[in-house]
Amino acid sequence: MSTGQVFLTLGAIALLSYITLNISRTYITSVKEAVQIQREIEIINYGQSLSELMYSQSTNYDNFHVQYGNLSDINSPGSRLSYGTQSGDSLYATIDISPEEVILLDEMGRIATVTIFEQEESNFIQKARFFTAITPM
Repeated sequence: MSTGQVFLTLGAIALLSYITLNISRTYITSVKEAVQIQREIEIINYGQSLSELMYSQSTNYDNFHVQYGNLSDINSPGSRLSYGTQSGDSLYATIDISPEEVILLDEMGRIATVTIFEQEESNFIQKARFFTAITPM
């Protein structure tokens, strides 16, 4: 085998290695992004579910604050809601209810603020916030 053929073979192997590495890197990046998007979708779905739950409590307006008013401290396990995601993560939620009634669409009502957190090490990181109007039916 001549020197030219050896260099051509080495060049082909190097090019193949470079292409394979870039394909692998692209695949890993796309999987990583897909997982991140799935986590964000789970956060949004959890927040929307809680917001819909708050909205459905309009029929129980007088007891609404009693049921959900104590869920406003993220640092206390008894004062927050927890949810395990399909990806194995844990999400936490707090619910803050406006202390006084406000005018909402020509009716008196309260605003429920649902805040979704994710725990990273010992810190809670806010990921989303949802607002829901609660009016008596």
